[in-house]
Amino acid sequence: IHRRRNLVDHGEVPFERLVPYIQHADAGLALYRAVPGLDYLAQSSLKAVQYAYAGVPVVAPHFVANGLSRAVGYTPGNPVEAATALARALAMGRSPDER
Repeated sequence: IHRRRNLVDHGEVPFERLVPYIQHADAGLALYRAVPGLDYLAQSSLKAVQYAYAGVPVVAPHFVANGLSRAVGYTPGNPVEAATALARALAMGRSPDER
C-alpha cells in the first residue's frame, strides 16, 4: 500500500457516518485491483451501492463497472484510461437519489 500524507485511512465506517460525505461527492471511486475471482463485486460492491444511493456516478474497473448503472470503467494499471474514466464520470453529473 502506498502511503500519502494527504490521505487518511479510517478503516470501516458505518454508512450513517459516510452519508454526509458521499452526498456531496461529484464522483465515487470503487478502486479494486485486478485479482482473479473478484467478478462478483459487480453485483455486491457496497461502495457502488452507497454511491448509487446518493446519485453519484462511479469510477470502477471494467469487471465491476460493467454490472452497474451510472458507472464508468477503466483497466487497472492504465492511468490514462483511469483519468479518462474519471473525467467521463464527472461529466455525467449527479442523478436524482436512487434511494
